[in-house]
Amino acid sequence: MGTRGLRRVELEAVVSRFANQAALFTGRHWLLLANLALLAILAIAVGAPILESRGHPVARALYLVLAPTCHQLPERSYFLLGPSATLSADELDALGPGSRARRFTGTPVVGYKLAVCQRCLAIYVAWLVLGVGFGLFGRHLRQLRMRQVLPLIAPIAVDGVGQMIGLWSSSWPTRTVTGVLFAAALVRWAYPFIEQGMGEMVQSILHSGASQAAR
Repeated sequence: MGTRGLRRVELEAVVSRFANQAALFTGRHWLLLANLALLAILAIAVGAPILESRGHPVARALYLVLAPTCHQLPERSYFLLGPSATLSADELDALGPGSRARRFTGTPVVGYKLAVCQRCLAIYVAWLVLGVGFGLFGRHLRQLRMRQVLPLIAPIAVDGVGQMIGLWSSSWPTRTVTGVLFAAALVRWAYPFIEQGMGEMVQSILHSGASQAAR
């Protein structure tokens, strides 16, 4: 084998070791990584209005980061640094044209909206809290069955569809409760699957490494 072939083999070995180490780290610490990701999302959601109130140019970028995952409508979002945490459609209309558009972030008079809506905020907060709880206590709980999951996710679907087609106007308590229920279903159903899959992946990598070392 020539020098070029040896270098290629060495490079492939380095890449393989790095990939295995990355997979092992992810498999062993997936829950921590998930919780850190949720914490980062919440930091962006809260940091955006704070920076926007100071006129910082980064604020608009933070809103854009979360825009693909949330409608960010002002009448369905919480406001910081203002007299009220919520603003109705009528109160927003009184501010002038464009005040109900998703690009509207607020004013010094009414405050500045979070970068996610009320329902998404409830989902992320509950998801993070339940994720921490899963790490502390939940690994020993039985996974929810689908018939147990459906009652938890049905309210968010019913509330969202009913509001979309104009049957009713959802309120912040309803959005909060349905968001929390959805997060509970997600964690109690999906996390045991992920925990099992990650554990199997770690054991497979360790077994493969031990087999290669024994050769």
